[in-house]
Amino acid sequence: MNSAWRSVDAGYFAALRIPLLRGRVFGPEDVPGKCCVFVLSQQAARSLYGTSDPVGRQLRLNDTVGEVIGVVGDIHLKSIADPLENVVYLPIAQGGRFGVFALFVKTRDKSPEAATTLLKEKLREIDSAVPPFDFRAMDDWVDFSAARTRIRTWVLTFLAASALALGIIGIYGVLAYLVTLRRHEFGVRMALGAQPGSLVRLVLAQGLALAVIGIGIGLIGALMLTRVLETLLFGVSARDPMTFLGVAILLLVAALTASYVPARRAARADPIATLRAE
Repeated sequence: MNSAWRSVDAGYFAALRIPLLRGRVFGPEDVPGKCCVFVLSQQAARSLYGTSDPVGRQLRLNDTVGEVIGVVGDIHLKSIADPLENVVYLPIAQGGRFGVFALFVKTRDKSPEAATTLLKEKLREIDSAVPPFDFRAMDDWVDFSAARTRIRTWVLTFLAASALALGIIGIYGVLAYLVTLRRHEFGVRMALGAQPGSLVRLVLAQGLALAVIGIGIGLIGALMLTRVLETLLFGVSARDPMTFLGVAILLLVAALTASYVPARRAARADPIATLRAE
């Protein structure tokens, strides 16, 4: 199994709010000289042990053999755009040499930047030869890694909203034109006893038919472009049925809304004026 490994301390999971799913995380008892222990990400546990419980099982990591003591939630290590990885965590007290390491500190106030000076002083007291650098709040790290994705999302949202607005205007324009052409027909229907509600339903049905045809074509096109859509989605499948259903319902509501004004105009047709014009 291809996996990434991370050497962390006992407070790492709490600081990054990584949920514990099974077993336990590292504690003060996991020190050098004791049995080597590992914590697996959920995806790593699934890849190694399938659906069985990995807690208490033995695992070999390179030349180290140890016991799996817990399973935690999956995380994106670098960017939300990166796929989830198989991650094996081991306690920093039991091994690991680093040229560069990251220190995560959970602060109590709402200004983590204010703790930067204190952190630098404490690190300097521990080892003045280790230069601390690149202090950032976690929100800044997330914003930086997701900036490109956020921009693409806003652009796609703007294009989708524009397409929806154009669709509503188009349906309204077509139905308004058809109502004008069929003004005589609606007047005759009213003269023969048709109720306004029946004319409203007639026009709404025409608008709904146009919407259903457009939605059908759109769904086919979306299914054909799923490979492109997968690169823009996170945490949801490009073929998620609930997403397709929700979008279809939204478009149907928009189409019915655009059809309502022409439908009301058809219901107000004056049969006497229509017959006189003939």
